[in-house]
Amino acid sequence: MRKKWISYLCVLLSAVILATSLFFFSTAQSGRYTPITDEDALHTAGEYLENENGERVFLRGINLGGWLIQEDWFCPADNGTQGDHYTLETLISRFGTEKAYELYDIYQDAWIQETDFMNIADMGFNCVRIPFWYRNFQSDDNGTWILNEDGDVDLSRLEWAVEMCRKYGLYAILDLHGVNGCQGMQDHCGQKGNYHFFDQNAQGEAYRRQAVDLWQVIAFRFAGDPAVAMFDLLNEPMCDVPLLQRNHAHVNAFYDDAYHAIREVDPNRMITMIGTWDIGKLPSPSSMGWTNVVYQFHQYDQFMINYTGRVDRAYLCNYNVPLFAGEFHPTGEDLNLRDVIEVYNTRNVMWALWTYKGYNSWAAWADWFAYGSTEDSLIVHPETDSYEEIARKWGAMGTNSGNFYKGHLFDVAYEFLPDAVSASIPFNREEDLTEAPTTQAPTTTEAPTTALPTAPPDEPGDATLPTAPSASSDTTAAAVPLSFDAQDIAIDEQTIVIRRKSISPDELRSAARYSGDLILPDKQAIGTGDTLRYGQDVYTLVLFRDCNGDGRITSADARAALRHTVRLQTLSEPQQIAADSDQSGRITTSDARRILRYSLGLIS
Repeated sequence: MRKKWISYLCVLLSAVILATSLFFFSTAQSGRYTPITDEDALHTAGEYLENENGERVFLRGINLGGWLIQEDWFCPADNGTQGDHYTLETLISRFGTEKAYELYDIYQDAWIQETDFMNIADMGFNCVRIPFWYRNFQSDDNGTWILNEDGDVDLSRLEWAVEMCRKYGLYAILDLHGVNGCQGMQDHCGQKGNYHFFDQNAQGEAYRRQAVDLWQVIAFRFAGDPAVAMFDLLNEPMCDVPLLQRNHAHVNAFYDDAYHAIREVDPNRMITMIGTWDIGKLPSPSSMGWTNVVYQFHQYDQFMINYTGRVDRAYLCNYNVPLFAGEFHPTGEDLNLRDVIEVYNTRNVMWALWTYKGYNSWAAWADWFAYGSTEDSLIVHPETDSYEEIARKWGAMGTNSGNFYKGHLFDVAYEFLPDAVSASIPFNREEDLTEAPTTQAPTTTEAPTTALPTAPPDEPGDATLPTAPSASSDTTAAAVPLSFDAQDIAIDEQTIVIRRKSISPDELRSAARYSGDLILPDKQAIGTGDTLRYGQDVYTLVLFRDCNGDGRITSADARAALRHTVRLQTLSEPQQIAADSDQSGRITTSDARRILRYSLGLIS
């Protein structure tokens, strides 16, 4: 009997120890994040945001594009750029409404999970813009609400997202990205080319009433919730609509209707309106009687003057409201995200990057995503794939599923978000990221690879350097033995300059196997066979493929490839550049030379 009691006591003590361990582990994990509370509720104060304690808050965030509304170019569904409406209706016609929405639930459960919100917080962001569309809540185009078990409109997906934001100290921006009738001509509103939302007839009025009703339902549910920073009334209205067909007075009239509908149930919520593509398209808030509003713009421009000019013109309007760049990405070959963010930060413009993740054959190499894939075998073909096949493909879309790699937006996050810590979701190393996208790639000869010794990681989330290739067997691009001296590498606080005469196609392919930044002098444009001068030195760069998948070979491809060279910290001391790659027990300049030799394969 005594032995029996001792056994019971041991079991009890074990359970107490386990429970205590789990408690402290959970406490330690949650201690990394400060949940949103009532004191964090935001409101406008002139051109700034403040919380309830009067502290200024500057929103720096990222979009969850492709989660609740898919876009063909970076989501796993082949709809011929017709939009998510085509995919959904095709699945409904094949499997029925219930089964079609089951498939979307599988996709949405995988695409964004709790670990993604944790990861976004760890990256240093403080807000998340969440695009959604009307078909998340309505099962057809006639306004039939999707109801929960209590008979209320089912907002569970948004409710969960807001709860995750609250838990991990993130503000949520709820963005109505697509409406029935379509507010623009592009597929990102749900259906390409079906532009009727602003029609001045009974049908157009019905579309707008449906959108206003949706906002009132959402506003009622989240009234007073401090984790919701603001409601984003309508994404990019009249986007790509021919100039003579645009009437921004119609947009502003819808904004006014939605504003007052929200104010009836949520009087203190911040509301943001987008001026497409300029803040000057919006009216003065005081003339409309609007308060606690943020004015928003999106930018996908080529030249720096576009970015500085748009912000400066916005301030010239003298609206005395905060400004928010809800989406942006430089499209010019001589611009990068750092340049644009610097413009916003120095001009007091809050911002949200587009976007968190993307799935296609080139997403991991692009600077559009924090996480991207390297292949497209899991893209769904809604007209032909079986239910089971679609469920399998969409169920594999988790960021930590092994199908995604850390993308270029991580670099931006760690540079501009000082509170960033190690990412919760590590860079995928289960497969070697060995090939750049093959779009329009010329035929090259693959050589065997030679592995680098494992080195300590130099970037949060990274494990080891990937395998580097040996010299090419192609006689037109043959590498010769390398000899690096200190003068071969010029390093200052901003740039790393490699003083070499030429880079062959095979060697540039080698460079594309790595992640990192190599900034060339003066950011000069580089194309196939172009020469680049730096002082008395002359470089020749030969591009081997269309790195960014735009169908052309341009200087953007040079930067795309060189961004994926091995990560080198731009510091002055050799021991801060490289790990102990030759396993000598010391970190010396030879380690820097070794990593450079395996990453770029530069020839003398």
